[in-house]
Amino acid sequence: MAFQAASLSSRYVQAAAMSRSAREYHLNLIQGISDGDRQIWEAEILHAESMRQQDKSLMDIIGAKEPQSHDAGYAGPAADAESGARGPQEWLKMAIQVEAKQ
Repeated sequence: MAFQAASLSSRYVQAAAMSRSAREYHLNLIQGISDGDRQIWEAEILHAESMRQQDKSLMDIIGAKEPQSHDAGYAGPAADAESGARGPQEWLKMAIQVEAKQ
């Protein structure tokens, strides 16, 4: 019984840390995009989530678009590596990990 409690406690701490990390990432992510793009993104997510029981393909992340070099606020993977910032690929990896743990 004590082992189960310790395991649950450990999992809770991990989940809380991942939640904080995801929240920070999301805040940093949305600061670099326009309000219009953010609203489109949120509408697409809400639509996919509401329709996922009827059409699971709507949840397919392969449709994600990588920022283009001319997008404001994103200098590219080389700049990410130099600054230690997470680029789109790192965010997608994190999103996949979060989804897998749910």
